[in-house]
Amino acid sequence: MKLFSKYKLLFIIAFLIAIVFGFIYINNNKYDINNKDYKIALSFEDIIGTIKIGDNTKNLMQFDDNYFYLNHNYMRLEDKNGEFFLDYEGDLFNNKNAIIYTKINNINLDSIKKNDTIEILYLKQNLTYKIIDIDVNVNYKNDLVLKVIDDNKIINILLKKI
Repeated sequence: MKLFSKYKLLFIIAFLIAIVFGFIYINNNKYDINNKDYKIALSFEDIIGTIKIGDNTKNLMQFDDNYFYLNHNYMRLEDKNGEFFLDYEGDLFNNKNAIIYTKINNINLDSIKKNDTIEILYLKQNLTYKIIDIDVNVNYKNDLVLKVIDDNKIINILLKKI
């Protein structure tokens, strides 16, 4: 009888260890969205997706202050390069305030000129945009504008959903 209760206790301990390690494994791997190009840390609540230009994939943020991510990274730490971020009222599904901002340090304009598309993973859905024009001053209806902020100017990149 004592032998049975000893194995029972060992079984319970092993079971609890398996649950703890399973929980740790799931939490450490929940960020993989089954797409090698789009691994994002969803635990950072302001990350709404990624933006891919050429071979470069960056986080896409959204926060209730449009200026915050100009000078902060995805961990909300001060960073002079900032992040890509969607207008605080923006919604890419409805093309509402569809403006994405970033600083010139985060983007390679030559890469934009070589690639005619930009891929965005937005709230777990893939969206593809064709680059229509660079340095335009108008936001046409149903399009997305990527505003690249330089020290002296703003470069507007007009995108159309395809």
